[in-house]
Amino acid sequence: MKTSIFQRADPFDASQIPDSVAAKIRILPPPPGVASNFVNPANTRSLLLAFCGMGFAMIALCVTIRIWVIFKILRPIKWAWSDIGFALAIFATMATYIILTLASTGFGQFGIHSWNVSVYKVLSFRSRAVNASCALVPAISSCLIKITIFLMYLELFAALKTTRILCFIGVGVTAIFYIIIITLTALWSFPLSIYFVVDNTIKGQSLNIPKGIFGLVVDIYLFLIPLVAVSALKSATIRKKLGILLVFSTGGLAILSASFSIYWRVYLQLHSDHMWYLTPLWIVYITEHSFGLIIANTTHFARFFRCYGSAIEYYLCCRFARSGEQSEKSEKRSEVSSESEPVKVKTTIKLYPGLDVTTVERTTGGTMLGIQDGQAKTEQASTNPHPVGGYLAETHWVER
Repeated sequence: MKTSIFQRADPFDASQIPDSVAAKIRILPPPPGVASNFVNPANTRSLLLAFCGMGFAMIALCVTIRIWVIFKILRPIKWAWSDIGFALAIFATMATYIILTLASTGFGQFGIHSWNVSVYKVLSFRSRAVNASCALVPAISSCLIKITIFLMYLELFAALKTTRILCFIGVGVTAIFYIIIITLTALWSFPLSIYFVVDNTIKGQSLNIPKGIFGLVVDIYLFLIPLVAVSALKSATIRKKLGILLVFSTGGLAILSASFSIYWRVYLQLHSDHMWYLTPLWIVYITEHSFGLIIANTTHFARFFRCYGSAIEYYLCCRFARSGEQSEKSEKRSEVSSESEPVKVKTTIKLYPGLDVTTVERTTGGTMLGIQDGQAKTEQASTNPHPVGGYLAETHWVER
């Protein structure tokens, strides 16, 4: 019978367990009627890897457009503080996605039920390094993304004093909070040997809910700053104000992602199967990072589509028009070909070509002879009438 290591009343140092024994010990006991499966367990790794791939694609898109705008559209070329913050945020986000990829492959146990995970795999060096990095690096990337957005607001609304004050307050509070979180996480996650004690692992998870709540509050704060700035623009028309707000509407999606993040953090705290429920939490985290990068790149997206939007629209319209014309031409060709094809009448093959079932003689030759014989008899009757034909009908045959 397999034993479990978590949910013990006393502190336990797992480094004392031999590897051969640790490979047979599960993290948690399975539910009633469920057996542990260390060989081929059910998992959600592919889903997490797919979202990591989409996250890398979003990073590539944001970086490409930002570099293109800086070097091709902006004149003169100049760098701002937001560009430096964006570069650091990109590196931290890429590191986060790489760590999540490692956590869902090999000895990384994300997306697997805890009763299907052995202590040997969880306490391997790769697993401990991934767990410590997952607690530390995403907090750094979140901090850098939010500070980059504040710096972008400072550049956009530099003429508005109220907006500047709000942005400085946001930068200060965000930096202080994440410095505290990162420091505590580093103390509770390193050196990696502390993961051999179960209580230290549980202690590091106590920061999940505060990080989620603070992230939601900052996202709402970032969403409200453009509203305050646009309301202060007296010369702008209502249509222009709505257009500016529409540009920053992605913040609503970030708020939605942060709300789901809090939900899954609380759910993870209430359920002991952490390995399995880490997948939806990290998926929400990836989407939140993606929306944050889009918001941090808002001005560059706007300039790019302002410059090339008509050309892109024209190209797409031409492509759709050509595809539509080609489909119509193919349909017409199919209709013409179906109409021009002659109707083939099926004829029966005569095994006996000379056979004619409509006459007594049954053959073509016999039929012709019968016709000729009938004609000859008719001519003979007309030239040499029968003697009986010359008498009247009342004449008795004796008198003839």
